[in-house]
Amino acid sequence: METTLPHASRVGREKTPREKNHLLVLPGTEGMSEYRDRRFHLIAALKGSPLIIFVGLATGCLAALLA
Repeated sequence: METTLPHASRVGREKTPREKNHLLVLPGTEGMSEYRDRRFHLIAALKGSPLIIFVGLATGCLAALLA
């Protein structure tokens, strides 16, 4: 009986587009489960969203003063 490694089916084949996307992955962190943690990213986005309003208002006021 031949034993195969879990990744044996991946050896010698081309990577999928999802596997090729290294634009936002830091070197050494490939495959970390935190990248797929949707709850963490949702909470962080909700925390940061009010900042968008304040930065937009400050930028708008600065642009109005300089115009």
